Amino acid sequence: MQRFTFPALLAGAALVAAASWTLGSRRAPPPAEPPTPPLVAVESMGELVSVRVRYANVIEFSQKMTQDIPWTQWELRLGETRVLLVARGDCLVGTDLRAARYEQVDAAARTAVLALPAPRTVSARVDHGPRERGGSYFHALQGSGLEPLLPGSAHRMRAIDAALRIAQQDV
Repeated sequence: MQRFTFPALLAGAALVAAASWTLGSRRAPPPAEPPTPPLVAVESMGELVSVRVRYANVIEFSQKMTQDIPWTQWELRLGETRVLLVARGDCLVGTDLRAARYEQVDAAARTAVLALPAPRTVSARVDHGPRERGGSYFHALQGSGLEPLLPGSAHRMRAIDAALRIAQQDV
């Protein structure tokens, strides 16, 4: 029985060697150019903030308090509210990575050149934190004429809101 197994093993080994020589001698087609890698990882990041610009400005604002005189074009000036705001804040400038596109891909050198859009303002804000921590503050709030004598603070609040709105637009 051992004589039969040895020739069978020898024939099997010869058959395997012949099959591998025939399959190995065939030329494989050249590898196709690899596809451009997807930008999924870059796109999922969204915005890339590259610089934070600090903002500081002194805004002087005055709002007149008037009363229209009926059936005329005139108005009666009752007073004025003046606001002096020291506005501080910051502006974030960055690039939208969702708009990135491939400009060059070199598979042999394993390099790629990404074209990014121009930087733009990502966010701008006026800092409303405490003055001691660098936040905005009102240096002066002054009423003139009859304004300090009139009850209510609606006129002063409108002047403060208008000064803060100007600061936010200025950032």
